[in-house]
Amino acid sequence: YQFVVHLKKAYNPNWFTGNQLTWVYPLPQQAWDKTCATCAVGHNASTPAGALKVFNFLYKASSSVSTYSTNPLWKTVDGPWVIKSYNPTTYHTVLAANPRYTGPGKPKLAGYQIYSFSSDTAELDAVRSGTVDFGFIPFSDVGEISHFRSSGYNVEPWSYFYNEDVEFGYTGPWKALVSQLYIRQALQHLVDQPLYLKQALHGFGLADYGIAPDYPGSKYVAPALRTNPYPYSVSAATKLLTSHGWAKGANGIDVC
Repeated sequence: YQFVVHLKKAYNPNWFTGNQLTWVYPLPQQAWDKTCATCAVGHNASTPAGALKVFNFLYKASSSVSTYSTNPLWKTVDGPWVIKSYNPTTYHTVLAANPRYTGPGKPKLAGYQIYSFSSDTAELDAVRSGTVDFGFIPFSDVGEISHFRSSGYNVEPWSYFYNEDVEFGYTGPWKALVSQLYIRQALQHLVDQPLYLKQALHGFGLADYGIAPDYPGSKYVAPALRTNPYPYSVSAATKLLTSHGWAKGANGIDVC
């Protein structure tokens, strides 16, 4: 029920918990520690060679998608839901409440179904027609929010992580430029995040100024990254360049 990890050096606790321990996957040894479907459960995984045989057996079993809903292996779950049926062609999945689940967040439904769609349009059509009663509105169709609300749907933001960035070629032909901090600062001043949030994401989004998204209340964001160190400002970018000797040249191209 418990194991202890002894570290050889000190690490950031948030990084270790959020980035490293998440790679540890507990497996139900009492049901999965065997090397074939008819073999008895044992202690095969207690050695590297035996663990490899167990892994190969489980991996092969997982490759048989047509048996997802009937294979006893996948009936061993530690969550509130257990698979009832699965269609390997359409990916239609039916999940039922797990009566043996004792953890937090008890299921409030007898079960639910998951449908897969070939496109965002097909998914939205299914929501519109009532085929499904829970789905998402793509950004390209945000203008239809009022229609869905008038039809009785609740429309709420769906939080997920999305990141878009530009990487500088520090070893390419622009090395001499992007190696200068003020050049990178000037370029950052020309990124209009508020405009992107308003026009591309229709207001559904949060500005962030570092590698960790600044969700309200997040403990993973440094205080210095809660305000924009380089807010959108053409004048600030211009000042950085002119103060370092840049001036307008022919055809509007700056020279230094």
